[in-house]
Amino acid sequence: MKKISQNCYLFLLCGALSSFSLCAQGAVLVEDNFNGYSPVPESLPTGESPEIWKTTLTNANKTFTVVADTGNLFGQGTSNQFLNMAVTSYDTSLQPMAATNTFNSTQSGQISLDFYDPTGSTGDGWIMRWGTGNGNSTSAFALSIQDGSFYLYTGGSITKQDAVASYTQDTVNNLVVVFNNTGSALTYEGGTVASGMMDVWLNGTRVASGVSNTGNISTGTSLNSFNFVSKAQYVGSLYIDNLSIDSNASIPEPSESAAILLAATLLLAFLKRVKGRR
Repeated sequence: MKKISQNCYLFLLCGALSSFSLCAQGAVLVEDNFNGYSPVPESLPTGESPEIWKTTLTNANKTFTVVADTGNLFGQGTSNQFLNMAVTSYDTSLQPMAATNTFNSTQSGQISLDFYDPTGSTGDGWIMRWGTGNGNSTSAFALSIQDGSFYLYTGGSITKQDAVASYTQDTVNNLVVVFNNTGSALTYEGGTVASGMMDVWLNGTRVASGVSNTGNISTGTSLNSFNFVSKAQYVGSLYIDNLSIDSNASIPEPSESAAILLAATLLLAFLKRVKGRR
């Protein structure tokens, strides 16, 4: 059998990587894997851009802390770090919140994160809000992660509605929310979401489609803010990792995974070939 030349390996590898790049391209607006903070544990750093997070509302019982994943909860090794959002005692003095700096405006896109929700919490969990500001009335979309379920929140006061899907606690989950605040339907790699709606994906499967916005912000309005907030007598913790907000919505498809596998295989073969010649 004729051997594949070194140049041929490089050609195939570049082709596979180019295919993956075309699949994965997008405009990332916010990204935080929490590994850039040191030493840990430490309170989530805030400030003006280039800091990722602009502000947190905390007290002794309501905290946002970057910690080491000593238990390897997220499966990325014990050197990995994540954000622990914790409320140890409820009081009415403030609603804990962590808000990002404003980002480049977009009317559609996706929010992706990994989360680990330990059992034992009480109250209404943590709500993700995104819109034109960090208040209720400026939130275009709102969805909570609460005790094994995702809940929709709507209205000027961000009022809890029915659960839209469920998830398993005490394990890592990947959540992707595709949102569309444009004036027409949005078709993306994975489905189509109507104007003013969002689709919810859990661990690569769409578990809810056509979930309503809050009704506070008109469609056609660009969005540039995101925050986590806790309300309604919540006590507990939620662990967050690999947060990303992207102006393009793209749920990974099998062809993309195949491109990654092909690139890795070719790279390994190329390295073995080079090593064998030494």
